[in-house]
Amino acid sequence: MDKILILARSNNPFKTVRRDYDYIISNLIELGYSVDIYDPKQRILMKVNTKETISYNLLPTVFYKIKLNILLNLLSLIYFSVKNKQKYSIVQINYLREEYLVIPSLIRNIGGKLVISLFGSDINKRSFIKNNFTRIFTLANKVIVTNLNFGKIVDSYNKNNPVSPKMIQLMLPQDHFIYYKPFTLTNKVESKQKMNYPIEKTIVAIGTNSTENEQHELIIDQIKELTNYSNYYFIFNLSNRYNILNDREKKLIQYIKDTLPNDSYKIHTEFLSYEDMALVRHVTDIFVNMRKIDQLAASMLESNLAYSYVITGDWLPYEDYVQSVYTKLISNVSELNNAIESINLQDSELQEKLTKNKQTVLEKYDNNVLSTWLEMYKSVLSE
Repeated sequence: MDKILILARSNNPFKTVRRDYDYIISNLIELGYSVDIYDPKQRILMKVNTKETISYNLLPTVFYKIKLNILLNLLSLIYFSVKNKQKYSIVQINYLREEYLVIPSLIRNIGGKLVISLFGSDINKRSFIKNNFTRIFTLANKVIVTNLNFGKIVDSYNKNNPVSPKMIQLMLPQDHFIYYKPFTLTNKVESKQKMNYPIEKTIVAIGTNSTENEQHELIIDQIKELTNYSNYYFIFNLSNRYNILNDREKKLIQYIKDTLPNDSYKIHTEFLSYEDMALVRHVTDIFVNMRKIDQLAASMLESNLAYSYVITGDWLPYEDYVQSVYTKLISNVSELNNAIESINLQDSELQEKLTKNKQTVLEKYDNNVLSTWLEMYKSVLSE
């Protein structure tokens, strides 16, 4: 039996923090693979097949609550790497944490093959370690991205050792798309009524989370000046898995309250499941994605499946997406109001394009991409 180790953060025992990767893992197990997850922050190994958990704490738990916890986490990772040398067929990194960068050979030697799955924050958020410790890319067999143009950015930070020759593009399987498949364009009014949203207004969803990367303040400063502001109703999704408001979220909520009329928006602060989020997407007419940096936001795909018109920035590396999916591109947040006001949702031609968008997303980005992931593992093992 081939054994795969996933290096990733986890929220619950035997799961990663990402539903898409959990879906991949469950299918790998069905095919006969043995899959383990090592969480470097909790310092635990989770054997998914047998539901066993092994702690790699070197000291009593109390020591990990002090400022030395970063160093202690690294020491536990080193201990884990040495103790499990060559025990796995494939080691896969989900999110390239700095701990892995400083001990690349130890990480590589945990298994016969090394696969790195990159996300936007892995490259866009720079640090001294990320800029100077890049050998792990040399040791990797495959580097996975969802956007090949993003790969060019990766190469720019590894000029002496280009990553692109070993890079492959794999979209992440979205099994939660099931909540959108039966939904039709004519269901929007019904959904607004069920969710108590004003059916006579255009519902505009702003961003995906509360991070500064979403540029909420700039967006709010724009939309408050909309010519026909009363024609719109805004949704702000600021929820997180922990259901605890952080300082950023508290500040942002207050800014919304101070800036916009209190009957013109809804703020979601409670954690929304994929099913609950689908209900929000169903009522949304326009989705605004003005992230500073990104690889490909799943929230845009969800919006397309709910017949929402996506407005996004042309500075984002979405070339493959915008070539396939009809979107409204702007070059600066200052252009947002004109973009919103130019949209006529009753236009039959636009409705046809939104319908085609749904078909395209289901063809290109649905969970049918799972087969390409499973083939990737077979390919890596056979090399």
